[in-house]
Amino acid sequence: MGFSRWLRAQGGNTTMIFALAIIPLLAAAGMALDYNRQNDLKAELDSIADAIALEAVDSTSMQTSASSAQAAAEAHFKANAKQRTDVSLEALSVTVADAAGGRVATVKYQASMPSTLMAAIGVTKLTVTGVSTTKSGTPSYLDIFVVADNSPSMGLGATKADVNKLESLTGGCAFACHDLSGAEDTYTTAQANGVTLRIDSVRNATKNLLSAASKVASKNNNFRFGLYTFGASATALGLTPVYPLSSDLDAAQTAASSIKLMDMPYQGYLGDTQTDFASVFAGLNMAIANSGNGWTQSSSKKLVLFVSDGLHDAVNATCAKPIVSAADPVTGTVYSRCQSPIDPAVCKALKDRGITVAIAYTTYLPVVNAWYDTYVAPFNLGPYAPSKNSEIASAMEKCASDGFFQEVGPNDSINDALTDMFNQFLGDSARITG
Repeated sequence: MGFSRWLRAQGGNTTMIFALAIIPLLAAAGMALDYNRQNDLKAELDSIADAIALEAVDSTSMQTSASSAQAAAEAHFKANAKQRTDVSLEALSVTVADAAGGRVATVKYQASMPSTLMAAIGVTKLTVTGVSTTKSGTPSYLDIFVVADNSPSMGLGATKADVNKLESLTGGCAFACHDLSGAEDTYTTAQANGVTLRIDSVRNATKNLLSAASKVASKNNNFRFGLYTFGASATALGLTPVYPLSSDLDAAQTAASSIKLMDMPYQGYLGDTQTDFASVFAGLNMAIANSGNGWTQSSSKKLVLFVSDGLHDAVNATCAKPIVSAADPVTGTVYSRCQSPIDPAVCKALKDRGITVAIAYTTYLPVVNAWYDTYVAPFNLGPYAPSKNSEIASAMEKCASDGFFQEVGPNDSINDALTDMFNQFLGDSARITG
């Protein structure tokens, strides 16, 4: 009888149901608690990873090698992670590498901590992973060397309209010549009649670049500029400083006003051999120290901004093109005149020392001239701007560092070309990228 009543009794079911339900309820509560602990741990370690990755590319670390910065970053992460006694660092990968665009640091980690209530369902630890990638900011110390080809060929009209106007004023000559004898001083004629020459565009572009750089330099950057030409006069050829390397960009801008076409004692002086790229670049190689990473004045990054029409015209014993005999009309001396595209090898010594060579190629446009037709036209085939078939354009591009070449045609802006390549050299600001 008692057993039958026990079987019919209902009161004990609530206890049994509660006992059965408590396990999943505790598991759910434990999961919520441990999930929050896991998220808090990940947020803490991600913050450490970000800080360590940024530290590896800051101005202090950039003064050390990538390997030293990597070792320091790894040690700092471990030291920070050890402050949590309940955390086990299971894996850590830190890489710091220098590249052309700056230094990149990546921190990857895996860590775990004991679970609490989730241990009741067999989960004994909580694992978190994370990765942080950073890139170095813009180097503060930059040395920029603007080299303006001011040889006679840069007396060409800046645009087709300028060429046509100069030809009409001179009886067919497309080039202005600064002839000090006065016999053929078409340079003065061009100035008096508002004809803009290539060298005028180069001078104005240089001044505009310096003005823009001054504004950027005021934001905790340290720029120095040096200005050079091929010589103020054909009687003193070679790399010639217009303004020595200096951080006084206002003074440099004033000095840029003196960039002008090379003086000639008379037409035909030295057989018109005034464009010796090999000599100019050899001078640059001696004048410019090795390029550094830009984080100190002594390790400044170096940029050469070279503006030229790319036609070598100098005395050479050997030449990539036929050598022509050219006589000085006053002295009678005969010169072996080599007219050819620039030899890309002249830029190699600079690039091998980490110096960036940026080239603004002012398109060598065809002119109505028997000399041009015979000696230049065969390796300066059209179309022009872009000059896809011109050996001159091709050689200038090969001379430049990768990505630092722009052709400036008669309808293009030298100012835009110089500014674009300067900005490209500046690079990006420091930021977390992943």
